[in-house]
Amino acid sequence: NLDTSSSVGKENNYRKQMKTMQVLDSLNDNNLISGYFKKWYHPTKNKYEFYDISKDPFELKNLFYDSNYTYEIKEHMSQLDKWMNSSEFCNMSESEMLKQMFQEDYKPRKLNPPTIENTDKGLVIKSKDSGTSIGYRKKGDKKWNIYTMDSKVSHVNKTEIIMFKPGYELLYKLID
Repeated sequence: NLDTSSSVGKENNYRKQMKTMQVLDSLNDNNLISGYFKKWYHPTKNKYEFYDISKDPFELKNLFYDSNYTYEIKEHMSQLDKWMNSSEFCNMSESEMLKQMFQEDYKPRKLNPPTIENTDKGLVIKSKDSGTSIGYRKKGDKKWNIYTMDSKVSHVNKTEIIMFKPGYELLYKLID
């Protein structure tokens, strides 16, 4: 979404079909979203952003208007302009760019199926891939939950599980 006058998470049909975005939408609808992803649902977005990611890895404090960073911001904007003017990708659509970059052989990597244990406290879900987000819900529910080690998944049967990691194919599993 390049429209800086609207939210980062602008609604569109493609986004609505993604399981990960359904989880985030559900969390936002239930006012349970915070931090980085809360910015996705903010009604407006600054046209320019500049962050010190070593001190602010979640990019919560925009330093673009901080006079202490004037030189760095001008330098980065100059480099960005040079790159955009010299790049063959600058005037391409995303689909054209992906097609050119990956040709016909691009296939997203696959996540390993999780380990799922049925304990007296409910389901315990463990990812075999680091950096993976796990969501779960009872089949038929509209609301997704984000799985943490403290989660109590008591509805053992008919549980839907999704796993997401950027650059990987979404993994979906139904426990009957």
